[in-house]
Amino acid sequence: MGQAKSIDLRYRGLDSGEQRRGAVPLDDAERALDTMRRLLEAVSAKDVAEKISAARDTILRTKYAELARNEERRKMQRSDISVDTVAGLIPWREVVEALTGLTR
Repeated sequence: MGQAKSIDLRYRGLDSGEQRRGAVPLDDAERALDTMRRLLEAVSAKDVAEKISAARDTILRTKYAELARNEERRKMQRSDISVDTVAGLIPWREVVEALTGLTR
């Protein structure tokens, strides 16, 4: 009984109104599915527990793929930005004509 009570206290935040308005974060969904799997195994519902475990594995794969994608984006952003000036470019004032009505 003590373990069930600690699980209830640990995951009580999943039912808050804030989670109902938006998507549940991947960490919270993974934890909830893990808790469901453990409870189902405790009551000898192995078939359903295996399905829950498969859903949890999918969430973990999604989470790690997203983390890898974000890390790759950070690397790309650091390497793509160039602040070096290129020799031989014409100054912008020679390329763009000023509007006569707006000059002072």
